[in-house]
Amino acid sequence: MNSATHHQEVTDLWWAGVQALELLGIGWLVCDAAGRLLGANGIASKILKSRDGLWLNSKGMACATRAHPDMLAEVVQRAATASATSKPEDRGAVFILRRARGKRPFTLLVRSVGAICWTDPCSETAVLVLILDPSLPVQATESDLHELYGFTARETRLATLLMDGRTLDASCGELGISRSTACTHLRHLFKKTRVHRQSELVSVLLKTIGMVRLRSAETVLDSQNYSDLVDRA
Repeated sequence: MNSATHHQEVTDLWWAGVQALELLGIGWLVCDAAGRLLGANGIASKILKSRDGLWLNSKGMACATRAHPDMLAEVVQRAATASATSKPEDRGAVFILRRARGKRPFTLLVRSVGAICWTDPCSETAVLVLILDPSLPVQATESDLHELYGFTARETRLATLLMDGRTLDASCGELGISRSTACTHLRHLFKKTRVHRQSELVSVLLKTIGMVRLRSAETVLDSQNYSDLVDRA
């Protein structure tokens, strides 16, 4: 296999990976070293269009809409110019981005991903910006959770509300059930998922739903094809 073909296959693998992030409810932007937008998935595009937390200026650069508008561009530029021996905080960053009052802030992860053109290692560096919006609803179907854990319909509804960040009391109000009934459902959820605390339950279910989304959308690479690619590399 020649070098150009190998680089193309690796590039295809990389793009398949970042496209799958949308199924997990994660937005992503790819910027050049100056902070100009090169690409975005659907979630990130909607965020930019709403101009709530993030927006594009006249130069096509992603900017924060509140407090420090140049902060994101500065972090992107620092990550793009950092070397492998630079401090970890210079190669990327994780930070909270405030939004309009009453809305949960975004969590942003910024990391350099190397040369824009993989066939030319000396080309300009690209930077990946991941955006986690905690207000996005978790989409779990009763059939998925029943298949995986044996949840009943009522247990699924409670689990979904907890994954969306509701408290147990708020979930009771939304479902129209008493706290004692909710506690009974919660004990069943603990037993079926083999956890002991509500925080553990939410963590396990969120990870599970992410994998279900990937499976349902059939975006996971076929294992045999992946093995063939690794062998050829």
